Amino acid sequence: MAINNDNSVHSGEDKREELIRNIISSEFGREVLNLQPVQRGTKQCSCCKDTLCRFYNTYVYHLKVEKLRPSELQQPSNKTRQHGVSPLPDDASELVMRLTSLNTDLNRDVQVQSEAAAMCLFKEALRPLDASLVPTLYGWASNSKGQGWLLTELLPGENLRDKFDALESEPKRSIIKQIAQILKRIQDFTLPSTAKGYGGLGFADDGTIVVGGTPFPGGGPSPTHSGLYAQYLKTQRVRAQQCEVIKGWEGTDIPSRIAKLEDIFSGVREWEKDLRPTLVHGDFDVHNLLFDPQTNRITGIVDFDLAHIGCQGEEYMWSLFSLGHLLLPADKSSEDITVHRQFLLHGLNDAATTLGGRAKSFIDWDVTLVTDEEFSKAGVVRPRDVPALEHIQTRYLATQAISPPVFFQAKTLTYELEVLQKMKQGEQRELENCLQVLGC
Repeated sequence: MAINNDNSVHSGEDKREELIRNIISSEFGREVLNLQPVQRGTKQCSCCKDTLCRFYNTYVYHLKVEKLRPSELQQPSNKTRQHGVSPLPDDASELVMRLTSLNTDLNRDVQVQSEAAAMCLFKEALRPLDASLVPTLYGWASNSKGQGWLLTELLPGENLRDKFDALESEPKRSIIKQIAQILKRIQDFTLPSTAKGYGGLGFADDGTIVVGGTPFPGGGPSPTHSGLYAQYLKTQRVRAQQCEVIKGWEGTDIPSRIAKLEDIFSGVREWEKDLRPTLVHGDFDVHNLLFDPQTNRITGIVDFDLAHIGCQGEEYMWSLFSLGHLLLPADKSSEDITVHRQFLLHGLNDAATTLGGRAKSFIDWDVTLVTDEEFSKAGVVRPRDVPALEHIQTRYLATQAISPPVFFQAKTLTYELEVLQKMKQGEQRELENCLQVLGC
């Protein structure tokens, strides 16, 4: 197993810090006075001993920069102006820099541009509520031009992840109510006429926002939801052949079964008439929310690198685990998951009694019930309001399992062969279950 020594880790951190200083100097004419990594966890990565690495898609830094002196106030703060950005205020002194990580399996050609465009749309979506919930974007550069980065304002507040579980019932309900109001605005947002169909996001030459490739390997743009998954399927079949761990599932009947998915994903299905392109954050949960513990008000939403255009129930396939509303994959061996899926997808008679009496496990049933109540009051589209969501999730899980993203991450490739084989067996079971459900 290859493990980086401490010197190489410090070298990596030093290079990132040097890069940040150069960007702030060359692009914005400022000097970085101090920068600190935002450590989103205290466990060190087993492959590189880097508390910043783990499985995160970006390295995040809190910057303190010099303000412009009065004699410099007539000089432009930005050397160049990319699409979707605002001028860096002359008196700005604290900022956030996000650098893309090469250790994750994202579509580097579009990752940064898609996130920048997504931030613009989320800001517009939340404008009737509070546009300041989304940080203002001051600059970005795509991975195709070297190291990808985004510079944003520093929003006030503390990370909600660290406080949510300890909140008393009423403050916790108040937070969930605010989340419901935010999600309602996101779901109801009318996309610009230039952003048609499903996929990731980007900018046209004139700066208008358009639908493009997804930030995760797959597809887009596509005028239909089925078309997007047909593109995912094509991409994943190629990646399966390239994957050193699964090697195209050779020696099994899986390749022939996967081929049958082409017919299933082709054309437009009847259930698609009820779908509409909808903003999806892709990681909407307490760890990406900021709040003021004094007022118990949510002050910000961050981390838009998985944002895309999906259908109106798709957020539940990616997000909201802490609120008991992540639609977990079916598992007949787990009664908790079976009951949880039944509740989310179809509802339960006397749910308060049925779920409230269940022992807390990895699912907080009380939070799940409160979230459902507040989502209903706010008019949020819930999983049970999208009849096709169960089928859509099965499509998603099947395409992901054809070539599991985990096997393309640098950290995973340091594991011992025995560990990789056990992981492969688990992915194979998931894939075979999905193929069976889809009739393959």
